Order: sequence, then C-alpha cells, then structure tokens
Amino acid sequence: MFKKNYIINSLMIITVISIFFINSCTVQVVPQDSTNQKKSETKSFSFDYSSKKSKKKAKAEVVQPKEPETKQPETKQPTADAVVKAGDIVWACYFGCNTFSGAQWGKAKLVTLASDATRGEYEVEFLYNTHATAPGSRMWTKHVILKHHKPKIEELKPGMVVLSGAANYSYLTVVKEVLAYKNAVVLERIIDDKVWTETREGEYFNAVTMIDEPVIKDPRIK
Repeated sequence: MFKKNYIINSLMIITVISIFFINSCTVQVVPQDSTNQKKSETKSFSFDYSSKKSKKKAKAEVVQPKEPETKQPETKQPTADAVVKAGDIVWACYFGCNTFSGAQWGKAKLVTLASDATRGEYEVEFLYNTHATAPGSRMWTKHVILKHHKPKIEELKPGMVVLSGAANYSYLTVVKEVLAYKNAVVLERIIDDKVWTETREGEYFNAVTMIDEPVIKDPRIK
C-alpha cells in the first residue's frame, strides 16, 4: 500500500514540474508585438559617420534656437573736422586777451592741447611776425580760436562775430550787414564805447575769417 502511494505521489510531482517548465519556456519565446517594434523604430536616430561628413559639419546642421539680438545704443563719433590735435593751425590771442575790443590775434600752430595739467592753457607757436611775437616764438594761452575758415558771402549773417585783418594781426568784429550782390560785408569794430564800421569787399573780403569753434558772442548782447 505504501509503495503504491509513493508511486502516485511521484507521478504527481513530475507532472507539476513538467507543466511549470513548459509554461516558462512558452513565456520566453513569445515574439514582440509588431506595433511596438514599429514605434521603437520611429524614435531612433542614426548618424552615418562612415560618410564624408565630419562631426563638425553634422553638428552645424542641427538648428539651434537664436537668442534675441540686443541693440547697442548708438554713439556718435566725432568727425575728423571736430577733432582738435597738435599741429592744427589756430588763431591765438597774444595781446589784450581779456577784452573783446582790444584783443589781438595771430595765426599759430597748436603745440600742446589744454588739459587739467596745463590748467586749461594751450601752448602755441606763432607763424608770423607781430609787434609782440616773432615767427617760431611760443606762448601759453587760454584764448585760442580752434576752428575757423574763409567764408563764402552767403555763410555770413548779421550778428555773427568774425575776425578781420591779416594773418599776423586780426581783431574781433561783428557782422552788421551782408551785401551779397557785390560780395561785401559791413563790420562793426567796438573800441571802448565807440563803434567803428568798415566794409570788406572785393579782394579785401579775404581778410574776413569765420569762427567755427568756440562760438564768440557780441558783447553788447546780454
């Protein structure tokens, strides 16, 4: 009886083990779903580095988002005519510089620019002989006309302050009247409390120099 029960129990154990083994093998060999396989294929990326393209070129083809450009504030650069430098030809006052009527001006070359170190004074070298300076003589002065030019008649307007005279001696005058039809200008020269007028026309119109910088105003206008 015991032997019979042993045989039955052994057969049942073998049957259970066989069933378990068969089920486990079946699970392992189930093929993947074709749908899932296709999805995985669409998400994959491939780079063919075996071709002639370099890695650098491949990276360049990837579009990167551009950062918004920030505009820098525009700064106006000074023009060449506005820049004052050593060697420029200027008009420098050499006598009576603290007055409008008594100041005397001569053409000179700018040697040293004004600065804090020079207490705002320019060093100039005079080009022509005057009663106070000789050619090549140097002077330090704050009274310098830095920018100037020979004007055309249409540039002059009543009330403007201009230089009148020669390269070695000029003085400040005020434009009273412009006679464009005959290329002439009437100037007022202030001496003490008196006003003298003079007309510059024809070849004498060349004695007039227009002041561009600094701006000098008629002292009678407050």
